[in-house]
Amino acid sequence: MSERYGLLRNRVILLLVLCASLYGSVVSWLSVSGPLGPHREGYTVILMFGLACAIFITASIALRSKSLGDRAVFGAFAGALALAAVSLAVPLGSRALFAVIVAKALLWTTAALASVTVLVRSLGARRMV
Repeated sequence: MSERYGLLRNRVILLLVLCASLYGSVVSWLSVSGPLGPHREGYTVILMFGLACAIFITASIALRSKSLGDRAVFGAFAGALALAAVSLAVPLGSRALFAVIVAKALLWTTAALASVTVLVRSLGARRMV
């Protein structure tokens, strides 16, 4: 399978995904030490609908892409969004919520590192040609 079929081959999309995953990673790691639990009681239905749409889109990209980079980045992205939905919708105890928040932060970090890897590999491939 060739890397040329990947969505992240487009440099603009790759940079947008990298920025989004870096933002998600930083915010998630900052929330690990902060107060536990979501503070969005009035907007839960709207947030859950948005998260469901985002999970569907990112999971579809991860499952249908032929590129390993796309699968890694969008798979981690979908996992982090799914854990955000779980922490928002399911009432969890403090330890379980802490585990979900840490796992979400790790997935965001994985998506960011995979995005950087795809970017570095694409820069290296252009130098070789």
